[in-house]
Amino acid sequence: MGKGAKAPKPPDMTAAADKTAAAAKAGAYDVMGQNRYTQVGPEGSRNVWDAATNTNTTTMGAQPQAAYDAMMGATTGNMGAFQSKYWGGGGAPAGGGGGISINVPGGGGESPLGKGIQKNLDYSNLTAMPTTDPAQARQQAQDALYGRSAGYLDPQWQESQRSTEAQLANQGLTPGTPAYDRAYANLQRAKEAAYTGARQDAIAGGGAEAERAQNMALQLRNQGVTEAGNLGMFHNAAQGQGADQYLRKYASDAGVTQAGIAAGASMSNNAADNALRERTQAFNEIMQSGQAANQFLPQFRTEQGNLGNYASPDYVGAESANYANAMAKSNADTARKQFLPKLIGGIAGTALGGPMGAAAGSALFGGGAPPINPFQFGRG
Repeated sequence: MGKGAKAPKPPDMTAAADKTAAAAKAGAYDVMGQNRYTQVGPEGSRNVWDAATNTNTTTMGAQPQAAYDAMMGATTGNMGAFQSKYWGGGGAPAGGGGGISINVPGGGGESPLGKGIQKNLDYSNLTAMPTTDPAQARQQAQDALYGRSAGYLDPQWQESQRSTEAQLANQGLTPGTPAYDRAYANLQRAKEAAYTGARQDAIAGGGAEAERAQNMALQLRNQGVTEAGNLGMFHNAAQGQGADQYLRKYASDAGVTQAGIAAGASMSNNAADNALRERTQAFNEIMQSGQAANQFLPQFRTEQGNLGNYASPDYVGAESANYANAMAKSNADTARKQFLPKLIGGIAGTALGGPMGAAAGSALFGGGAPPINPFQFGRG
């Protein structure tokens, strides 16, 4: 039997799609290149496209360039003069526009306003703040109170002891006798009771005495603070009185009245308005001169519309059609190769006839009856 034809290799659709995209991009760049042709103006201005960098460069003709430079130079010079007049050069001030000031006429001499005002107080000569530790101050007060009490008790009890000893001796009692020892013990107990009371009184009065001493020191310091504050207020009140007198005299010397103040305010407002209008006018003229210079700039279109249009080739469709044609051809070749041997075998079997023809047909077709002889139109 015949073999079938070899099937064609499937196409690479990804490569075909990439090829289609590349062709579309090349066509788009070709159209863009047609839109970027060099343009020349009537004054010699040119607009040149650089395909390597995809940029347009515009240049002016000699006369428009000279006019533009002259007008821009004048604008820059006028702006510099404007800044020098109204801003003092170097740019606008942070607090707003300058160049407008209002002066108060009249007056003379040195003004006491804002001078001599006492802004602080001197506490260096005041009584110092208490610095002793409260516990230490209380102990010192206790020791002082007890010491004062003991100073009174010591001579009294010394005299009582001499008097008692003399009295016992006159009675014939000597140390060691029961009566002498009892009398001397009573004397010692009374003495101890007196000193114990002095210590208790010192403990009780020590805290109060320490607190009283601290309060006295604070009262003295507070009194000094009050006097210093009163002195400062008196000083500032006197300075304010002097300033008021100066203003009254200033107004009298300058002839300032309510009507004069109103008229002066109106004149000042008019002067300020006029100065502001002049300044605004000058600024607007400078800005307009700069805008007028733009009229000399050449005007070019960077895009003049599509001068060409390309249809992108369909490589994917072409590959698909070629593959379909190749498959159809392969299938036809396969059918032809399979049918031709059968046709030849049938013809041979019919021509030979009999057992030999049957054997030939069996060999050609693998058994079975041979096909009908297309050239036999019937037998008797």
